[in-house]
Amino acid sequence: MFGLFKKNHQPDPFLSSLKTDIHSHLIPGIDDGVKSLEESIKVARGFEDLGYGRIITTPHIYPGVYDNNPTIIRKGFEEVREFYKQEGLDIEISVAAEYFVDEHLLESLKSNQELMTFGNNLILLETGFYEPPMIFDEVIFLLRSRQITPVFAHPERYVYIQNKPELAKSYLEKGMLFQLNFLSLSGYYSGKAKNIAIDFLKSGYYSLIGSDCHKPLQLELLKAPLPKKVIELLSQHSFMNSGLE
Repeated sequence: MFGLFKKNHQPDPFLSSLKTDIHSHLIPGIDDGVKSLEESIKVARGFEDLGYGRIITTPHIYPGVYDNNPTIIRKGFEEVREFYKQEGLDIEISVAAEYFVDEHLLESLKSNQELMTFGNNLILLETGFYEPPMIFDEVIFLLRSRQITPVFAHPERYVYIQNKPELAKSYLEKGMLFQLNFLSLSGYYSGKAKNIAIDFLKSGYYSLIGSDCHKPLQLELLKAPLPKKVIELLSQHSFMNSGLE
């Protein structure tokens, strides 16, 4: 697969048209993202090179695995933002979170705890890869009742979606938005994820695109050429990235 990525290739203008990346892990030491401030700024400079003007970084909140909360995330974010400022980086950066759908999130909703959102009250959600959470519908309903729109991160990567793609439409009908991982289109995650991503793209299921960048290598892979037909397919759709507040 890595032979597909050619060095010194100019990124497609489609990427710069997005203006904002809405999914990344650029706060070191709090999840499985970048390991240092130096790695973080390397990725951020890469986004600038791709033509982005803004990054919304989204650390995991996954109790028992990544025990983050708004206080921890904001502390790390301020360190990142200050470092970028000292290094003269121009790109704008803000912070939200990627929430794992579990009983902790459900309890946070029931007790009206603060949730880290982005844009016009959007929240990024992930699940386990093999089975949909039994409380998924309840979480979606409670979010919608608080005027928060759930954004399903990379649905094309979940095995339970790959095995039963018709589930996707039911989630959209419940009021979710879908976020495509750009590298899914290259086969970076798997052939199945690529095929589902293209099918969902053709069906108009995606409202947002994210890099889900965890490390500099992934940012470099974004510069790789995609087939002309895929770029044409992307260009036929309007994505919310460029219009986010």
